[in-house]
Amino acid sequence: AGCKETCWAWCKELLLHALHHKARLSDSQQCRHDHGHCRRLCFHMERWAGSCSNGRLRCCR
Repeated sequence: AGCKETCWAWCKELLLHALHHKARLSDSQQCRHDHGHCRRLCFHMERWAGSCSNGRLRCCR
């Protein structure tokens, strides 16, 4: 393959990796943005509104 094709394939790979990494980080950030808290267990007056830290914690609101 020529230099152009190799560079394009590498750029696409890098972009996909960056998007995946951003998605992985954003669940905790999204929870806090929505006025939630990342906890192992939600308090009785809170509701479970998703996950944080790759599913290890719950987003409680």
